[in-house]
Amino acid sequence: MEAKSSRKRGMQARGVARRQLLVDSAWQILLENDIDQISLADIAQHTGIPKSSAYHLFPDVSALYSEVARQMAELLQSFVCKPIDTQENWEDIFTTFMSRGASLLQKDSAMCRLLLGPKTPMEIRRGERQNDRELAHNLIEMIGEQFNLPEIPNRPHVFFHAIEIFDLFLSLSVLEHGRVVDDAIEEAKRAAVAYLKLYIPSILPPLTRDESPPLATILRIASKEE
Repeated sequence: MEAKSSRKRGMQARGVARRQLLVDSAWQILLENDIDQISLADIAQHTGIPKSSAYHLFPDVSALYSEVARQMAELLQSFVCKPIDTQENWEDIFTTFMSRGASLLQKDSAMCRLLLGPKTPMEIRRGERQNDRELAHNLIEMIGEQFNLPEIPNRPHVFFHAIEIFDLFLSLSVLEHGRVVDDAIEEAKRAAVAYLKLYIPSILPPLTRDESPPLATILRIASKEE
């Protein structure tokens, strides 16, 4: 029985490793190729994994792309959500947060193609919208750690829309230039901040150390606003 369980665990571990190898290879191939130029068979050949095994792990290339996009989103979120030093105003926190993501997209053409490109499947686009909603909550939390945010209706949705405005400018840059250019990032910042200023004053009172709300409180407030 132990030998059988050991073999099963070994096969599962091998499957996980092969699955990740296909993800890594797809990510690498996307650095130089558009989505519609790559098949699951191409990726399997690149990794040396038999095509039949690749189709066992992913039913089609769209499923593989979805997993690549999920891992890209995790990397993006971990990168943009690093702590931000004390800032003079909330705009600096917002632009720092968004600039981090834009810089990562500039450096990684595969991420740029899959998350922002015009050929991205709708399923992945829907997933990205959900990721942006999570980023909106993170952004509210990070600003709320330094400033007293006003009570506005549907605050998470307002920040989500600001992120979507920012992303739109980057997507247009990818459509026009094939990459995220610096001018597009600056325009994206201006447009998103201008939108937020419809709801948030330019100057907010800062929180003192004693006034800073705990993370649990911030999350509860944000969840109630949805």
